[in-house]
Amino acid sequence: MGWEQVGSYLVPLFARALDGQAGPAVIEECCKALQDCIGTLDYTLLKAELVPRLHAACMRTTSGSVRVYTLTLMAKVVGRLDREEANKIIDTAAQVVAVDRSASTLVCTAGLVDALSKQWGAE
Repeated sequence: MGWEQVGSYLVPLFARALDGQAGPAVIEECCKALQDCIGTLDYTLLKAELVPRLHAACMRTTSGSVRVYTLTLMAKVVGRLDREEANKIIDTAAQVVAVDRSASTLVCTAGLVDALSKQWGAE
């Protein structure tokens, strides 16, 4: 399967898995699979389908591994997103850190903030 077909076949499956009907194990596996292909997805698919669901999954879960994977995926695509979406990512990271101060979440949030600062500066 070519990368151009990922958008039409796999993105709806990824979106469904991230919507929250599935348990943390399914969301975690979805995030693992997304790590390989998220860099090749179309901008409109990222902004409209996946990134909002990553925000929601990160905020909704109590699973540390799901939070780590969603924050890592957001950091991976931050260079392809616009300023408005970057601000939403910052808001999500702030809300997550307010309720979860575990070491893994803080490290991933630091990595996310580093990726944001490399892309957009210290503003």
